[in-house]
Amino acid sequence: MIRINLKFYIITIILILLTGCVQDQVNDDDYQLNQKPIITEDTQLEQVILDGLILSGNQEQIYEDKELIVRGNIEVLDNSKLEIINSRITIDIEYNKQYALVVKNNATLHIDNCYYQSIDWRWYNFEYFDNAIIRIVDFENENSPWQTVEQNVDAELIRAAAGITIFANSDEIDDAFRGSLIIRDSNSVYFEIDLKPEIDYEFEFPNGFVEEWYPDYFEGSVDVFNSTITNLDIDIWAGVDVIVRNTDPLELGWIFGDGFGQKHSVGISAEIVGLKNMSYDDFIFQANNASLRLINTYVDGWWPIVTGDFELTVRDCFMMDPWAYNRAKFFVYDSFIFYMSAANDAIVEIHDSVVEDSLVALDNSTIMLFNTSFAGETSADPGASIIIDGVNIE
Repeated sequence: MIRINLKFYIITIILILLTGCVQDQVNDDDYQLNQKPIITEDTQLEQVILDGLILSGNQEQIYEDKELIVRGNIEVLDNSKLEIINSRITIDIEYNKQYALVVKNNATLHIDNCYYQSIDWRWYNFEYFDNAIIRIVDFENENSPWQTVEQNVDAELIRAAAGITIFANSDEIDDAFRGSLIIRDSNSVYFEIDLKPEIDYEFEFPNGFVEEWYPDYFEGSVDVFNSTITNLDIDIWAGVDVIVRNTDPLELGWIFGDGFGQKHSVGISAEIVGLKNMSYDDFIFQANNASLRLINTYVDGWWPIVTGDFELTVRDCFMMDPWAYNRAKFFVYDSFIFYMSAANDAIVEIHDSVVEDSLVALDNSTIMLFNTSFAGETSADPGASIIIDGVNIE
């Protein structure tokens, strides 16, 4: 009896071990099957040139194992769907924000396991509107597209860099975000937070890793899980009063003038002095019916946007990508600018300053440099002008 039990025990153990080995082999096979290929800047892929792409109706387009050379607008409209899988996206444009990828009207964008790069670090925006559905997975690149969400967008980003402008204010151009944004396991969460006029704000922003964070500044829901907050920016419109305390770093946009449907703009001119990359113990900037108070906060840079017939003068400032629109006049002295853009009939004068990257003049605008260091690229429309120390460059 003992011998029979012992034999049965030995056979049972052998069967368990064999079953375990088989199961381990199955699991290993599944693991290998589910592994995504590693896509880098050197991965050999078939190239597809996209000088422009429009999907509409119920069209679907899938790019898998490709390198997409993007040289134009990509529009995903209506109920159409664009999927990009195990691929490389290479942006090849002449100047920042020349083109964009736009997803709207119930369309779907799905990106999975892709490498993103931009030639000469030109900014290319991914913009999501209406009832767009966005799923981006394994898209963790330092040089990532800048994204915007508006209206009832349903977006989820997993292991993906999340540089996103989230609109809370509605105007002639943009509409408030009312949808759902979920971010999981991201190494870079960088929000630009649009602020509504006639509301007093007081912020103390997180920095670094957060297990859970639910910012409640928007009509829509924003949920962040197991991710790293790297930057949080704000956009200040006329009619906004904001206090930021104990934050490092902070960047901000400031919109001047009555363009873009601004109803709370007051006055026709303003001057900003000394808003630059430094720490502020307690300082207040006021202009155009808006105020910014910085308490124990480090500013890394800002970008004025001048609209309407407004005249803005800036001195001793550090600016990233200022813009001038409509018939605005923008005068800059003793400052640093990463790149400068003008559109419509705007006039920009830059004196005794540094422009690092590029100058872009669109429509009938004019950009003039006086005794200013500049060694970057220029781009001007036929009706626009770029003049450096009296010499017409474009």
